[in-house]
Amino acid sequence: MALTTGSQDQQQAADSRPLVSVVLPSYNDCEIIQPYFEAIIATLRGQDAYRFELIYVDDGSTDGSRAVLKALAEREPEVSYVELFRNYGQQRALFAGLAQSRGDFVVTLDGDYQYEPEVILQLLNAMGSDYDLASGIRKRRQDKLGGALTSRIGNAVIANVLKIPLQDFGSVKGFSRRLVDRILAMRHYYSDVHPTALSLRPSIVEVEVDHRERYAGSSHWTFWMRLRLYVDLHIAYKDDQFQTLFQSGLIVAALGSLGGASLMLYKLLLSHQMSFVEIGFVTFMVVVFGLALTAWSLTMSFLTKIYKQNAFREPYLVSAVYGTDHQAGTPSGP
Repeated sequence: MALTTGSQDQQQAADSRPLVSVVLPSYNDCEIIQPYFEAIIATLRGQDAYRFELIYVDDGSTDGSRAVLKALAEREPEVSYVELFRNYGQQRALFAGLAQSRGDFVVTLDGDYQYEPEVILQLLNAMGSDYDLASGIRKRRQDKLGGALTSRIGNAVIANVLKIPLQDFGSVKGFSRRLVDRILAMRHYYSDVHPTALSLRPSIVEVEVDHRERYAGSSHWTFWMRLRLYVDLHIAYKDDQFQTLFQSGLIVAALGSLGGASLMLYKLLLSHQMSFVEIGFVTFMVVVFGLALTAWSLTMSFLTKIYKQNAFREPYLVSAVYGTDHQAGTPSGP
């Protein structure tokens, strides 16, 4: 039966709404997936400003999460599911989700249910058309002491590297389509989505968001995972990390040569107690040490360039994608 003019107008109005892609990386979150999905879908279907799609990315789970997510993608028209070949880490999973997204806006939301679904709309409303990035500031964080401490240290490290005074680098984020496309263009070179986005110097708005205890399970972040992330970040964004060492080596070698020549002259003129052999040996050792520092800095710079060119060349391998032919969810509204 043909649609009436009124129905056609309503359908066109619905289709013209901005599309929001919600990307949810997941790793061994089997108990959390269904209740969190129900909470998210209730929130997004309860508003009429945006169409939406949910993109789950399983990062090599071993607890049955894959079966749950596959069934969800096959059953729910708004859901797609990207299955990674193995565990690559949260940030690579985010890259995979961004690559699958189609939205005018993208919100990255951890799959551990530590954010209420309303945070999606908070970020979108704050960002609007004026900002490329909306960043959450976690109020009253509910993480364990060790995780909260290492996260704060990480915030300080990232702020120092990127020179951006963001209050909470690791919190939930919202991105414009333009920024997402630029992030994806760099995914073969950098391992972390959020610092990659910030390095592009987008226009930013910060939003206070509630943070809650996990629905189930525990955080998969470890101290060593965070340390690896910070080292990767430093290498990726600090082009001149060995420049100071190179310059120091040259200075030491020059001062050693100058000092040795001065001592030789002093010995000739005033008969210094050190012998010429001793002066020569000390001078030689100081100059060699300085040149060794210079050579080591050059070698490390060269190896770092090779690392940066190859370490992230294949960020992740997708095993399967489900639900790619779904239609973006149109909110039913109250």
